[in-house]
Order: sequence, then structure tokens, then C-alpha cells
Amino acid sequence: MYGYVRPAKDELLVKEYDAFRAAYCGLCHSLKKKYGAAARFALSYDLTYLAMLYWEPGDLCTDRRRCPASPLRKKDCACICPALDKAAAVAVILARGKLADTMSDEGFFRRLRAWPAYLAAKRWARKAALPEYDGLVRTRLAELAELEKQGCSSIDMAADKFALCLAAAGRLDGDETRGRILSQILYHTGRIIYILDAYADLEEDRARGRYNAVAARYMEDGVLDDAEKELIRETLADSMAMMAADFELLPETVYTPVLRNIITLGLPRTAQLVLDGKFRPDNRREPD
Repeated sequence: MYGYVRPAKDELLVKEYDAFRAAYCGLCHSLKKKYGAAARFALSYDLTYLAMLYWEPGDLCTDRRRCPASPLRKKDCACICPALDKAAAVAVILARGKLADTMSDEGFFRRLRAWPAYLAAKRWARKAALPEYDGLVRTRLAELAELEKQGCSSIDMAADKFALCLAAAGRLDGDETRGRILSQILYHTGRIIYILDAYADLEEDRARGRYNAVAARYMEDGVLDDAEKELIRETLADSMAMMAADFELLPETVYTPVLRNIITLGLPRTAQLVLDGKFRPDNRREPD
């Protein structure tokens, strides 16, 4: 995905950051085990956050493993478990959707370069064996593509389609009550990701003549003024506040401190960096 949903590392205890890194590495190994080494390209901080939300109450089981990012020194890695496998399945399904969007938006040569990855992601999505969720993601992304084609000027309508893709991932949790709470949290997570990504891609999309929800909503005169930026900040802050309130309804797990950090500190900090034009999307780099 995009790498916006990350912790504020300097506000975590060492053991909390080690647990986060173990989940990141565990998700990487789950992707390789289930879908092959190439599927690791779907790894991101955002999907690690999803895996931690899926985590069941109880202790964190880890083991020591090597990987391409650390071939000489073994690192602590969360043991493969249902939370990691569910997050890996969602990762490959969303990766297929993102690549499909690339295939429809880009020029011939970019589509040609993306074609092998798209074919691989289609195989991974089938192997994920979540046909209902896969179908819902296809439907919502098709609806989003239609809104983009129409030049939709409502940022809420456009963000809603992507947000519903993540909200549905919450229903994959085995517990019905917790699944409803996760759906609410993930809906607002998806909404924030979509808006931040549109803002971050504003200049590139304008240069390439692509649809951008922020430009369509706020830039009729070609300029994004301070008042319009403040409106974007406010709508993001509203979603973050709702996420924080819903999060407190979840049962405690080993990842509760990390998740609370992400929702109340990390995500607001990242949003500020994006809006200030200072964010660097290094989400495929292993955590330090």
C-alpha cells in the first residue's frame, strides 16, 4: 500500500518498537510462505498495522530468522499466525487492485512494465481464497474508477470507495463484535490514506493529466489556498478522532501500545508531513 500508517518511533519503548518490527518481519515471511518471494513487494507499514489490529490477546511468539534484508544477522520475527496470514491475504488482494489502477491510468510503456507484476498479483489474489472480500474490493475499486472517470468533485465520495475496501477487511476477524469495531477503525484509516495519497500526488497527477480528488474538490482556480488546506486538515482530524474513540473499545493485546501510538501520534505526524510536503514514502524499507 502506501506507508502512511506508521508509529512515532521516538515515542515507543524499545520493547514496543521491537514488537512492531517483529510483526513487520513476520508479515514479510507470511507473504513469502503463502504466495512466494515476489509477493514481498506488497509489504508495507499499513498492512503491518492491519496485522496488529487482527492480533489476538496473548503473548507475542517470536523466533530468529534471516531474510534478504538481513542475510547475515538473524532478527526477531513474529511466528506465523492467523493475524499475519489474514493481513497477507488482504495485502495481495489490495496489491492486485492497485496494479489494476496503474494499468488503467498509465501510458503504454508504464502499463507494459507493470503487466508481469499485475499477472502475478492476480494469481496471489486467487490463492488468498477470500472470494467474497476479493469481489467486494473489485466492485468498490470499479466504482471508484467510474467516479474518477466522471471527474467527481466530492472528495468524500471518492475516499468512501477506498475506505469501504479496508472496512470490509475488518469483517475478516473471527469475532463478530471485534469485527464491527475493526471495520469502523479501518474505514477511517482507508479514508485518511486515500486523501493523503491524493494530496501527496497532487503535482504529479496534474502534470500527467490524471484525476486527483483533492484537485477536483479544492482547486477550481488551480491553486490550493490556506483555507482549503485547513479544511483538509480538519476532515483528516475528524477521522483520526473517530479512530481513536473506536480503538479504545478493543480488547488489550500485546500490540495495544503500538497501535495507540500509531493512531494518536504516528498518523497525525505523518499527515502533517504530507500536508507540509515533507513526507518521504520509504514504506518498503525495513524498519531500523
